[in-house]
Amino acid sequence: MLIVLVLVGISWILAGVLFFIFTDATREIIKNVAKQKNFKSFSILPLVVGLLLILGAPSVTSPWFVILLGLLGTAKGLFLMFGPKSMINAMTNWCLSVPDRVLKTCGIMTFLLGIALLLMI
Repeated sequence: MLIVLVLVGISWILAGVLFFIFTDATREIIKNVAKQKNFKSFSILPLVVGLLLILGAPSVTSPWFVILLGLLGTAKGLFLMFGPKSMINAMTNWCLSVPDRVLKTCGIMTFLLGIALLLMI
C-alpha cells in the first residue's frame, strides 16, 4: 500500500507543478473535459484515489490526515457521480472563469499536499 501512496503523492506533486507552470494549458484541459459533460466517467478517479488513501492510512505517521484526504476525495467522486448537473456545471464554469493566480494557488496547494503525503510515509 505504501507504493500506492507514493504514486499518489508523486502524481499530486507533478499535477501541482503543471498547474503552476502551464496555467493556460490547464484551463484548456478543464474546458475540453467540461465540453464532454460526462462527469460520471471522471468521478471514478477521485473515488478510487480517495478509497486507496483511506485503505493506506494506517501505514503513515498521521493517519487522520490521510483519512481526511481520502474522505474528501471519495466525497468529490460521489458528488461528480450523483450530484445535480446544474451544480457541477456551475462549479466548472467558475473554475474556467477564475484568474490565473487562483489556478496557480491551486497548483501550489496540490504540490504541498503531495509533499505532505510523501513526508508522512
